Amino acid sequence: MDNPAGSDPVDVAEAPKPPKRSGAPKPGRRRAIVLVPGWARDRRGAMLGLLVNNLSKNDSMPVEAPSEGAITGETYRRLKPTATSPGPDRPEVDVYEAHWADLAREEEETGGFKRFARATGLILYWVLHHWWIRRSRQSLVLAWTILFSGAILLAWYVVILLAFSNYLVATFDTPPAVEQKTAQASFLHQRAADGGTPPTRTESGQMGGGGASGPSARADEVLSPTDVRDTLLGYVYQQIAPVLRWLSEHSASIIVILTAVLASVNATGFIAVARFAQDYLQSGANEGLDMDVTQRVQNTLNHVYAHEDPEKPGSPYYDEVVVLGHSFGAVIALEALAGWGNTSVTERTTLVTWGSVISSMAARCPDRVGKKVEEACAGAIPHWIDVYSKRDGLSGPVPEQRAAFPGACFEPRFPVSLAQVFFSSTPHMMYFYNHETLGMLLRSELPQCEVGAKTAAAA
Repeated sequence: MDNPAGSDPVDVAEAPKPPKRSGAPKPGRRRAIVLVPGWARDRRGAMLGLLVNNLSKNDSMPVEAPSEGAITGETYRRLKPTATSPGPDRPEVDVYEAHWADLAREEEETGGFKRFARATGLILYWVLHHWWIRRSRQSLVLAWTILFSGAILLAWYVVILLAFSNYLVATFDTPPAVEQKTAQASFLHQRAADGGTPPTRTESGQMGGGGASGPSARADEVLSPTDVRDTLLGYVYQQIAPVLRWLSEHSASIIVILTAVLASVNATGFIAVARFAQDYLQSGANEGLDMDVTQRVQNTLNHVYAHEDPEKPGSPYYDEVVVLGHSFGAVIALEALAGWGNTSVTERTTLVTWGSVISSMAARCPDRVGKKVEEACAGAIPHWIDVYSKRDGLSGPVPEQRAAFPGACFEPRFPVSLAQVFFSSTPHMMYFYNHETLGMLLRSELPQCEVGAKTAAAA
């Protein structure tokens, strides 16, 4: 099996073997796995291919070479257990992907003002909020990750701030620009004081306005919002011009150094994830990005649930469905299932979360994600297995899940170096390479994970 981890691995402790559900497995069972990947600019099928490739190379639960197939609206990769594979009556497994990354907003090149405003909003949302204080108390690795992530955000913001100061200097620090913006600011102030009509621009480009007391009525264009914005920016610039000039003069070397540092830690991808998470969490309950993404996942699940057994018309083809959410995909899978409401399908569905950011998102958005966790643990999701590693600083356990689904939270230790633990995202991807996490999906029975269930002894 391909392994992304580098050299100098730390000692590895084998993860506990998951307990089995009660009752004997039925022969000829079929299991569907619906992968809900985390945020990434990967093409459709990329994460599906990674998962299937490593499942097929899992030595503890050998399978035949993957084959391809399709149902209405979806394609899948099929894994059949070999004749000599261990475990009685291992199921035939079809793996699907609920791809949603194409719905994430592409970042557009914007002007200095819009870029600065967007960056400021990002800092206010993630850094200037108390959510990270509670989360950082859970573990040293998580505390370091939050601190490191905050430093990346702040360093990136400094680059944006310096670029914005250069933009202001270039826009307002020439004599004609200063004279024009000063005249516009004085005019706006005078019109506001007089309670006059909206300002206009004359054919010669000078400011004008209606009324007997106004300048010539040869105005042909009402002052645009952009003109008003630039006028206000010009006024602000006049107040802090010495500071902005100093920043502009000394920004080149600072920007070069910080840009190099940010490039070394893939800050671009990190900022994109932070932006997406903010957009998703701030979307409305019934409209916006979150609805589009959740609907995409539910559409895939509908196709899987509706697939009938050709030998038994009216009966579902799959005896059980595993919804596998990784990283932010775990949040999406949780929301998609918690609001499903159809117990006839959820009873044969198990939510499996790998390296989830559910607890972090619930801390930042308790009225949204926190409530979904409560609903899931109250029975909206009857079966939930959570897998996370203490060496994965981007994820953490969900305390509510651990209490509601006793014995259904597993902590594998990954063969990664300490440098990778603290300075890379490699541990966050190791769930796709770990024999124990992969083997769990192929076993005859999934671990016992019913709400309030008493777990059996380890197999």
